Amino acid sequence: MGQSIDQEVKKACEDVIFGCANLVCAGMRHWVDAAPANPNKQSLSEDIMSLDETFKTGCHRDLRASVARMRLYLEDDRTVLVLLSHVQEKIVDEYVDFRHAVSERSKGSEASLMSTQELNDFLKSVCEDEVHA
Repeated sequence: MGQSIDQEVKKACEDVIFGCANLVCAGMRHWVDAAPANPNKQSLSEDIMSLDETFKTGCHRDLRASVARMRLYLEDDRTVLVLLSHVQEKIVDEYVDFRHAVSERSKGSEASLMSTQELNDFLKSVCEDEVHA
């Protein structure tokens, strides 16, 4: 029985991690999967800027809301921080995949995107008010 509960908790945590990351990364993931290999450079640049802005807005709105919900259900801030670190790792992985796809389709366009360190700092700043509220 203990193993069954552990498996259920693990599955629930994985669902939370995927769900939180998906809220802010779905547009980028769709673009990576669907964008043409040789796009028009002007429309590509506009798409990239729009997706990046949508991602940032989504982090401020949806990721913050997700952290607030975690705090409602999990009484211990340490537990929230552990779960949030995995959410942030998933988001970083998705963003790095996006940046890599942008680089492959249009050399130089990825320069307008955040570096991994900038992204980590951005995610930390977005979440810190909710975690320490």
